Amino acid sequence: MAVSVGLGTVQFGLPYGIANTAGQVSRAQVGEILALARRSGVHFLDTAYLYGDAEQVLGSFDLSGFRVVSKLPELTSAAHARDCLETSLSRLNLSQLDSLLLHRPAQLFGDFGDALYQQLQQFKAQGLVKRIGVSVYTPEELTALLEQFALDLVQLPLNLFDQRFWQQGLLEMCQHRGIAVHLRSVFLQGLLLMPKRPAWCAQYQTAFDALDTICAKANQTPLETCLGIVHQLPAVESAIVGCTEAAELTQILAAFATSAHTTNALAINYQELAQTDDNLISPMRWPRETR
Repeated sequence: MAVSVGLGTVQFGLPYGIANTAGQVSRAQVGEILALARRSGVHFLDTAYLYGDAEQVLGSFDLSGFRVVSKLPELTSAAHARDCLETSLSRLNLSQLDSLLLHRPAQLFGDFGDALYQQLQQFKAQGLVKRIGVSVYTPEELTALLEQFALDLVQLPLNLFDQRFWQQGLLEMCQHRGIAVHLRSVFLQGLLLMPKRPAWCAQYQTAFDALDTICAKANQTPLETCLGIVHQLPAVESAIVGCTEAAELTQILAAFATSAHTTNALAINYQELAQTDDNLISPMRWPRETR
């Protein structure tokens, strides 16, 4: 199945993202975005228990036809997972999620890890969720999880600068095991699209210059180039993108379609843009005022 665009909803509940100058998305604008997503064939909505009031906002709309993925917060017990899932379902006004992910999957290796995994499996058996999985940050984290647990879905960060999971063969591993992959941070929280970047980015000017050069050679916008890499990756079911207004989603969908077919896009060697400095590719390590 070809990769699709999914809609991230953290900005529906929080003023999230380094490039977000609009703050939390208004309910009226959420309605416009969801209507556009439905008309455009966007299937996945990605949310989480901890995304402010994003689940409540989504639940106030008709979500029929969408495949909703949510994430559990850090848990205190396996029973806590059930409480949180029931809360999310109530907020979303749904009886079933497409997928339920652990936001803190390291807890599977903790004191109640086995009980937690069994609880997730029980959610599937009871029809509360169709799939279970994890949201990860590092290849090392995913490697350890794949050694011990059968998963249906993995969400991970991947973009032009952060290609660790691809380069280390973990996408192919997921593909071989029948595990679907959802990408997040495709725009590196918007940093890759910003015409004027924060001052701390000056030390990485060489990386940004290389991106500008590739965009110019391919006659593409940075948006098209960011989305172009998605079409080259194995196992990816959906690339999750965020927006603050319907017009942004329109631009993203158009760029996604363009980047899949143009000769110049297909000729790009995306791996030339890969960076290894955690202080650049990991938003958690950015200066606090810009996170």
